[in-house]
Amino acid sequence: PAQFAVDALPARTLMQRPDLVALERGVLAASAEVGAAQADRWPRLSLAGTVSLATARGNGASASGTNWSIGPALSLPLFDAGRRAAAVDAAMARYFEARARYEQRARDAVREVEQALVRLDAAGRREADAAAAAQGYRQFLDAAQARYDVGAESLLDLESARRNALLAAATLLAVQRERVTAWVALYRAVGGGWAADAGAAQGRQ
Repeated sequence: PAQFAVDALPARTLMQRPDLVALERGVLAASAEVGAAQADRWPRLSLAGTVSLATARGNGASASGTNWSIGPALSLPLFDAGRRAAAVDAAMARYFEARARYEQRARDAVREVEQALVRLDAAGRREADAAAAAQGYRQFLDAAQARYDVGAESLLDLESARRNALLAAATLLAVQRERVTAWVALYRAVGGGWAADAGAAQGRQ
């Protein structure tokens, strides 16, 4: 049971969830589209011209050099009746939509982790109680068996003690399965690939 103990984990572990990774990439792509649409509205400055190799010959000798003709070129966007502005607005809308989806999914992921942590903690507490109860009933059964062996206990009382010990052991197994299920839910909620010991240690830093 000790290997399942966890009381905190760093929020960055959520970023290994495939759904959040995909949505984050969508936000970044939408942001890049906004930048490209905005850049398309402004004048562009570039360099125009050529650089070439030239060879001069004379008096039996030759010399090589370069010829170049380079200068700045400014291109202005033509009037487009608001097409570029509309493209920016559309890109912004896609960006805000992508960001909203990401934020909503992140909130859902946090809620799933919180619920898994609560279930894991509750199952751990019940397991401790069930383990103590199972041990107590087992000790009572051993005492009843000892009394029965010396004729100080009836067979009915012995079987009653045995039944109670078996029920307590079955309850302990059920709670242990519940705790394992809660751990699996937590593991899935953080996207897998996370160790409880390492995650808890990072969360305490």
